[in-house]
Order: sequence, then C-alpha cells, then structure tokens
Amino acid sequence: MKRPPGAPSTAVRTSRASPVPRSATPELPLPSSLASLTDLSATHIRDFAGSLARRVGLVLGGPDADACWRILEDNPAAVESALEEAFEEALEAARDSGGGSEAVLPPHLRSRPVGTEWRSSLRARARALGALAARPHAESADPLRRWDAAPYPSRERLELDALDALIQVLADCEGVPARVQERAGFLAKHCCSICYVEAVRPATAEEIAAGVPTVEFVFRSPCFHDICVDCALRDAVEHGGDAMRLEHLDLKCPICREPVSWPWSRSEPHVADSLNRGLGPSLLQSSTYRLPDERLLELITPERVRETNPGGRLPLHAAVGATDSEAVIRRLVEMHPTAASWQTVAGELPLHVAAGCTSSPYIIRALVDAYPDGVRKANQAGEMALHKAAYNVSLPVVRAVLEAYPEALHVAQAAPAHQCAAVESGPTPGRIAELHNRNPDVAALLRGTSARVGWFPRFLSFAR
Repeated sequence: MKRPPGAPSTAVRTSRASPVPRSATPELPLPSSLASLTDLSATHIRDFAGSLARRVGLVLGGPDADACWRILEDNPAAVESALEEAFEEALEAARDSGGGSEAVLPPHLRSRPVGTEWRSSLRARARALGALAARPHAESADPLRRWDAAPYPSRERLELDALDALIQVLADCEGVPARVQERAGFLAKHCCSICYVEAVRPATAEEIAAGVPTVEFVFRSPCFHDICVDCALRDAVEHGGDAMRLEHLDLKCPICREPVSWPWSRSEPHVADSLNRGLGPSLLQSSTYRLPDERLLELITPERVRETNPGGRLPLHAAVGATDSEAVIRRLVEMHPTAASWQTVAGELPLHVAAGCTSSPYIIRALVDAYPDGVRKANQAGEMALHKAAYNVSLPVVRAVLEAYPEALHVAQAAPAHQCAAVESGPTPGRIAELHNRNPDVAALLRGTSARVGWFPRFLSFAR
C-alpha cells in the first residue's frame, strides 16, 4: 500500500525477525510460529479497521463468505492488482529486514504466488480465521492478536495482508451485502471515543491548506479504540509523557485500560465535525460496544435507540452481535420494546444476529421474551434463528434457541426470497451444524435430536 512522499503513515511495520513459518490448516488455526511469538504488537494497522485478523474472519471467513468470494471472482482485475500490491509490500519489507539481499528471501517470496492454488490457500486461511472470530472473546482474543502480530517476512503475514487487500477490493464492488459492509467497517462513522469529534471523510490537500478543521486518529493494538491524536497525547501527558519519551511509558488505553503498544499508527487527516461533541459515539457502531458498561448505559437514550443505518439495523442489532453484556441488552430492550421485532433490509431480526454470534444464552432468552414469534420468522435468505444458531460454536446458545422453538429442527432452510419457487429448499439446522460447525457438541445436539422425530421436541418443550 504505497503512499506519496510526505503523506501520513497508515501502517506500522517492525523489523522483528520471525521464526521459520509453517503453514496451517483450518483444523489448526494457530501455526506454531505464531504461538511462539513474544512481541504481540500489531505489525500492520489499517485506519479504522481494528484487528485485521478478526475482520478477515468475519468478512471472508464468516457466514457471508461465499457471497464475498463470488463477488471477488467477478472482479478479477481488481483482485489481481490487490494481491500483487500485497506481495510487493511483503517483498519490500523482507528486503528491508534482510539488508536488500535476495539470498535471504524465504521461499514464498522468491516468486509471486498465482493461480487457483494460491486463491484456495487464502480462502482456507480465511475459513480458519472465521472459526477463530466465531468463538467467544475470551477464547479468540489471544490467537487473533498473534495473527495481527505475524511478522514480516513470514508466510502468515503475507496471507493476512493479501486477505486484507481483498476486503478493500470489496469496498469498491457492487452487490456487497449490507451486513458484510458493516463487518468490514465500510458503513461506520468514526469518532473519538473520548471527545466524540467525528471524522467526516479524508481531507483534501486544498481543504488542509485552506484551514478547514481536521482531526487525526491514533490506532493502538490490541484494543484499537478510535481516539483522536489530541486526546491520546493528553492522556499520555497525564501519565508522564511531558517528562519522558512516549516509548518509555507503560501506556494504557483510556477507554478499556488495556496496555497499548508503541509506536502508534496515525491516520490521515479527516474533515472534523464537532457538532456531536459530547453526544457520544453512535450506538449503531459495533466498536461502541467495546466501551465499559457504565459509559454505554449513559449513551442509551430513547431517541438514540431508534436510529437506523442504511441497512435498516437498529442499535439492538449492533449490540447483540458485539457484546454479551446483559445490562446493555436489557436497557436497549427497555428503551425500545418493539426493537426485537424490527427487521433489517435483509429481513434480519436481532434474534437472527444473536443466534449466529453471541455467546450468551441470556441474550437469546431476552429477545425471545420480547418477541416470541421471532423464532418462527425467516430472513430473506430463508434462515430462521435455529439455522443461524447452527453455525454458532456456543452450545448453551444453540440449546437456548432450540428450546425456544424445537419444531425448527425439522424445517429446511427456505429458498431465498429473491429466487424463484422452483429452487429447492436448503438444509436443516442439523445438517448445517454437521457440515459447518466446528464444535462437535453442537453438531451432536442438533444431529442427535433430528433422529428422534416425534417425541424429542415435545420433551424439550416440557423441559422448559
């Protein structure tokens, strides 16, 4: 990702020496070279993207991955250009770390990988990262952080940068589902989590020269909270930054108090909108739900919980996919009782979102209590809540969805609304879990109950 001379850096590279890389399979998502890392600072940071490994898993290895890869296949020129640029950047970094000698280049950088085998390996890597991103935060945080810290010139770094470049290609493609754009961060508004000044869009050279108010952001691993430069520096000064160099300080994120790395990645200047200063970050942004509960509860008001984004999502949709906080979900439902029955443009209820990604059975029960008919509703892809839950690795969540509507176990996924009636219906939840769920207990639950047609659903309903 080359930039013109004098332009602000949007990425941070280190010259750490890496162990000999070893490729991994989807069944072993963390290669030994990453498991042995001691420096877990993110090697490459993209503006406002957060964890690149998590974003790759959610977009190119998540529930809508097939649609994303089909769109990429329809744009071969853009894909080839992105992959070539990622390779050239990895090659440049390898030469810099090796003193410019071609003899020290690892085998995977001596010639640019091309063809279907290379694309297949990238897709397999995305599936492995998708499996990691689907796990509860407590299980996925460390492995994903190690992926973000994959050093140059390792093969893992090349693969992650290539997949990140493909996500950027999707930003310019037509037909990308709204929920994919949300996961990739294309629809999010960016504002400082402390002063709430908003970045409207990248500032042009003419606007900067004319003195238009601008704001720059810093991005620090592992939490990647959006914080403007002014607030980050003010926080550093409060920790002694006026008396010693920042790299010598043990700095913590002022939002979550997580120790943060140095150096910081700094964004390009953006036109600043300070009209929302003091109102707080948007409840439609997934990143907002990384704030502590005390701050989140202050942001939830009757007016703000009714805001929608271009995809028709409410804050409740964003929250159930980004937090397991019972207090936050309870407040959102109390402030907007009919939000649980609100469908997005894609026909998604909050229950559909939660069933596919939450690790809290409480959230499932709260949404079912708020809108009992939601367990019977299908989205435009023909999926009911149990079909979505069949991808979820959390056994308690899957069990909660199953208990809410046991009859869904025998319902095949309906043909998507945009397809003709002649199209055959899809798989049952049990079949989905058997093919796609990496938790054998979930697959056993849905597959095992499927074999007991006639009595097990009634047994579950009595058990409630």
